Amino acid sequence: MEEQRGQDRGSYIWVRSMHNICIEQLWVDWTSMVGSKWKSPFQDLEVTGGLNPDNTAHIWLLHHLFLPLINHKAIQWANAWNMHKMALPDGQWSHSPADLWWFSILQTSSRPNVDEIDEYGIDWEAYEDQHIQAHHTEGNQPDHLGHNPFVAHRPDHFNIVEVEEPNCPLSPQHLTILHQYIVNIPDSTMTERKILWMESMQVCAQFVS
Repeated sequence: MEEQRGQDRGSYIWVRSMHNICIEQLWVDWTSMVGSKWKSPFQDLEVTGGLNPDNTAHIWLLHHLFLPLINHKAIQWANAWNMHKMALPDGQWSHSPADLWWFSILQTSSRPNVDEIDEYGIDWEAYEDQHIQAHHTEGNQPDHLGHNPFVAHRPDHFNIVEVEEPNCPLSPQHLTILHQYIVNIPDSTMTERKILWMESMQVCAQFVS
């Protein structure tokens, strides 16, 4: 955002990682409900299914076979999360995230009025949750200001994940043949998806042999 709009425009709030505790809790939910269910099977493909994560052709095939399904599962999970009822503080009625978003649009179209920016966005109950903290620590550098909740600073680095889209190694004719071969292979369970991967690997191997 700052690269596009410039610095010192309020485009980004530079705060400590504890201000991210709400999104960190969301990442915990996402990992447990969706991410981990795909991680283990893909690791199994590396061990027993011939998947080489350093081979761009293998990564292309993995994306081609499973990315649409993963995206579909992600949308299902997001829709369910947006509609789930939350226990709100101060005796408020339980509402879903979708409800709160809609109510906020009705009440105001401007940015929220934040009096205490140092504590903005901190869920103190979630911040004390060791499971959430462990999940955050696993993917982030140590926070050297971890015991000071009122210090905002520009981070020394950002976690960046660069994902390059692999090119299709098959000709249009071979891609059509692959689709015709796998169209009737079921993919409802992880066991069936492993079979789908193995069969697809065999077909693709014939194209380049």
